[in-house]
Amino acid sequence: MVIRVLLLLVASAATMVPFASAGPTQRANLRIVSVKPVKASGRGFQPRERVRLTVKTSTAHRFVRLRASTAGSFSRTVTGLGHFDPCLGPLIVTATGNEGSRATAKVPQRECAPSL
Repeated sequence: MVIRVLLLLVASAATMVPFASAGPTQRANLRIVSVKPVKASGRGFQPRERVRLTVKTSTAHRFVRLRASTAGSFSRTVTGLGHFDPCLGPLIVTATGNEGSRATAKVPQRECAPSL
């Protein structure tokens, strides 16, 4: 009888313990706010996570380091890229955090008429 009561208590206590993987997970996301100049905004990163923001075009490649806010968000303008022409290639922005967060946003290359 005592063993049954103990097993019942252990089983009910085990169901009360929250599991870390059972909670909602927040996924990092990134969006390009503007292309002239290139401005990106990120959310869902870890609080105060160090982030490397990389911007690639057909003619330039730049990166900046930043730190996400306590809410896990950031907004940053990247300069020194020159003129972005979507006819020459895509604009790809990637944010990689030191705690494993990662997100990418892209402005695809357009099909443009050949110049005469």
